[in-house]
Amino acid sequence: MAKLSAGAESALSVIAHMAMANQLGKNVPGMADFPEFYKKQMSRQDRDVIDQFDRLCKQAYRDLAKMLKQDLAKDG
Repeated sequence: MAKLSAGAESALSVIAHMAMANQLGKNVPGMADFPEFYKKQMSRQDRDVIDQFDRLCKQAYRDLAKMLKQDLAKDG
C-alpha cells in the first residue's frame, strides 16, 4: 500500500474519530448527543473535513441510485 500524504492521513484520522463518536452516540445509552458535542470541540478545519465527507457520502448515495436506476431500465 502506498504511503499517504500527511494531509490525507490527517483527514482520515478526523473521519475515523467522528465515526467513533457516531458509533458511541448510536450504541451507548445516554450518549446520543455525543457526536454533536464532539464535532463542536473540533477545529474549524476538522469540521470542514467532516462536512465535506458528509457531502461526498450523500453524493455517493445519489450516484448509486442513478446507477441502479439505469441498470433496472436496461433489464426492464
